[in-house]
Amino acid sequence: MVIEDLLAGAFIFVDANVFVYAFTETSKECLGLIERCRREEIHGFVSTPTLAEICHRTMGAEAADVMGQKSVSHKYLEEHPDLVHQLRKYASFLGNVIQRWHIGIIEVSETDILHAQQVRERYGMLTNDSLIAQVMLDYGISAIATNDSAFERIEGIRVFKPGDIA
Repeated sequence: MVIEDLLAGAFIFVDANVFVYAFTETSKECLGLIERCRREEIHGFVSTPTLAEICHRTMGAEAADVMGQKSVSHKYLEEHPDLVHQLRKYASFLGNVIQRWHIGIIEVSETDILHAQQVRERYGMLTNDSLIAQVMLDYGISAIATNDSAFERIEGIRVFKPGDIA
């Protein structure tokens, strides 16, 4: 399924990659999903670790843009704090996610982290993805907007991918 297939009123977890595609204007579908959440036509959710990932990845994308590069490594940013000081767009974007776009934020607890181990064992998922899956299961959210195929392995979760990303 693609993001544009989402019906009004849907409850959906929005993965970090969707926000990165919107931030970099790589996907009109991802921009459209965020707009639908902003209008409260769709009920989008993220977890606190996902917010941190959005911050990290949009910071990197902005740095790459400033430098005229395709990407910038974490190590490079650590070694060039002067570049990090210049970056502002990612912080404004994150502020919009948190304060203006009607995205629900789900706190992740120690129990969620421990229970996510079962998801990792059963489905072979990595840590952050298993946390997302655990939060979705705990909160009864059965749909995710993502470009990550790993979520297709989880029973009961419907994956909505951006149809305009190759």
